[in-house]
Amino acid sequence: QFGGEGIVTLARLVHCGFNLKESRFRDQRLRRAVALAIDRERLVERVYGPVAAPADGIIPPTLPGYARGACGPLCRSAPARAAALVDRLPRRSRSFGLDYAASPVGDRLARELSAQLAEVGLNVRPRAHQEQQYRQLLERDAQRLFCLVSVADYPRQQALLEPLLLSTSPDNHTGLRDARLDRLLDRARATRRAGQRERLYAEAERLGLSVAPLLPLAWFRSRLAAGPAIGGLAVNPLGGFDAAALSIGP
Repeated sequence: QFGGEGIVTLARLVHCGFNLKESRFRDQRLRRAVALAIDRERLVERVYGPVAAPADGIIPPTLPGYARGACGPLCRSAPARAAALVDRLPRRSRSFGLDYAASPVGDRLARELSAQLAEVGLNVRPRAHQEQQYRQLLERDAQRLFCLVSVADYPRQQALLEPLLLSTSPDNHTGLRDARLDRLLDRARATRRAGQRERLYAEAERLGLSVAPLLPLAWFRSRLAAGPAIGGLAVNPLGGFDAAALSIGP
């Protein structure tokens, strides 16, 4: 009815992660099995509908430096490969909790994830928490597999990558500690040339995702739309627009 101008992918990422302080989650076979078991297209359709798009990395296509397919094969559903990995895991590693913030959408996400993981032989128990309770759980590092939404404060790769992947970040709830990754992120931050900086951040993104400490699921999309009579609407990756640039045609 109103057209599609203004509906863009936002720098707002739904992702799940593993608490690497738990010994079972330090087994990369388990992390890869979970990654390969997830069908993002199906998940987005059943949980979010048109307000989200399947994510193939951390950085959405609307940010400078977006690297298509940064997640590689781990963001492509392969249930047979996932089931084969599960078969090689110790039985005690095949059951664990899924922590998330309680809400109608959060409940749908947890149900869909646990159902998809059950299809490859994993027994995942959703554990809903009220917002304050969930925040305290993360502060105590008592989470298991967990799901969150991360939002960029400014439209640059750094705004998502450093909080999620840098070892010293308070928002790095996976507990990932990787010296090579830290050095890459430090180099990118210190680089003044935009093109080179974006390439370094893209390299850091691919490296971080290759060991599957966290799993990008979906990017939210803006819900603004404008008909053909409206000109000048340009929604930015943070969901805002310049009202002064708008015009109304005949």
